[in-house]
Amino acid sequence: MAMRAVNLLGLQAPHRAAAASQISPLCVNERIGAAPVGWRSSCGAALVGPYRLSQQPCSTRCAATASPASPTAWSMDTDCEEVMGRLRDTEQLTNCLGAPLTDEEQRSLIKCLDSARLGVDTCLVDGLPALREHMLSYIEAVSVSQTDDLELVEGAMLLIEQLSLVLGSTAFPPAAAPPPPPPPPPASPTAHAELLQGSGEGQSGAASERFSGQWQVLVTTGGGWPYGRLQYVPIFELLDISEDGRHFRLESKAGQLYTSASGDVTWRREPDHLHYHVTEFRAELFGLALTLPAPTPDNDLRVFAVSPSGATALARSSLGGMQLMGRPL
Repeated sequence: MAMRAVNLLGLQAPHRAAAASQISPLCVNERIGAAPVGWRSSCGAALVGPYRLSQQPCSTRCAATASPASPTAWSMDTDCEEVMGRLRDTEQLTNCLGAPLTDEEQRSLIKCLDSARLGVDTCLVDGLPALREHMLSYIEAVSVSQTDDLELVEGAMLLIEQLSLVLGSTAFPPAAAPPPPPPPPPASPTAHAELLQGSGEGQSGAASERFSGQWQVLVTTGGGWPYGRLQYVPIFELLDISEDGRHFRLESKAGQLYTSASGDVTWRREPDHLHYHVTEFRAELFGLALTLPAPTPDNDLRVFAVSPSGATALARSSLGGMQLMGRPL
């Protein structure tokens, strides 16, 4: 089923509103400059105080090396000007699913790189991780305001996607696990082994960092009639991935029409690339419920970025386009 998920206008989670009021630019050190123009009026987020520009050469700021498997042509130690040049060579870029960018996506990415408001050149001086964090802060502000230029929003999402490919990380926030209670003294070696198995000691922490839970889609770049390709989604749609990562449910409501799709999840790669298969699709209208064939029974979803606060996530669907998702109320 296509992720054409869209939300009721005006529904905003409190943590997203709080995040917008705390957004500050991330460029650091040595020389103070004026804050970019337009953030408060267009995004609903106030930039706090002046930002600082580095006077050090960029090569000293970009020390680590990206994974050799990165599909893009640069790494974290590439000169900043060269990074900008290769980002502008949009015909050579591929998305996180390995497909080339569309013509519309290429135009949106260039618009983002040229935007004085977003300050890509400025924050690039502090390295690729700082630039990605800066762009994620902008996206988190957009999830609250839902008023900014959609081409600029798409360009920012595309830039984050390219940076995530180079950095080789989805940036899932660390899971806060409660400390286990102290085990009682084992009565025997067998009892001690059973105790370790029951407490989960020694098991991988990947499951706790897997993309899961409830997510409301706020922006989609794969939309269609009647709102066009880019849209702040005007209906309520909620994606719910079970904690064990095996099942999903996708619900949407537009006036009197309610639809739900549910089924199974398999993982192409944990923790961020999943495939879901619809086993049941239901539609309800004026109290009449019908079970129907799913319009799109299969889809791949690649989550390429999650904000440090865990309040927003960016994903690309194999059915087309990207989604900006936020935690629901």
